[in-house]
Amino acid sequence: MIKPFVLCCILAGFTATCFAEEPNTLGGHPIAPEAYQRLEKAGFLPQRPEMSDRELAEKLDLTLPQMAQVKKALESSDPAALQKALGEYLDSRLPPRTYQPSGKPPRDPEAADRYLKDEVVVYGRTFPVGRKSTGGNPWAPTP
Repeated sequence: MIKPFVLCCILAGFTATCFAEEPNTLGGHPIAPEAYQRLEKAGFLPQRPEMSDRELAEKLDLTLPQMAQVKKALESSDPAALQKALGEYLDSRLPPRTYQPSGKPPRDPEAADRYLKDEVVVYGRTFPVGRKSTGGNPWAPTP
């Protein structure tokens, strides 16, 4: 038989664990609560949860002819088809930016090589970026 004191301790620990606040994160990385509150107050963080594809499609005018594929995907209840149709529609409104090679030599090839590396040097300190920055603090300098 469990003693009442032990049972109370177990329940208190369980309750604290269940109702503990989730830590604030940005992009999956933890952030200090004070910093999160400053960003939120300044309006840099969204004030409402992310909108689903279905919610986005429902807000659009589906009677327009260019929205026929989105309307069809929404009615079929196929999330993959809806995502594809929305992507195609949004790309048609603002096509992805493409760059054509000019054939001219770069103005500063040494700077281009420096910027294309997987690290950034700031005031003599080297910071990994891209493929090198896996896990941990991406802004911590390499030893």
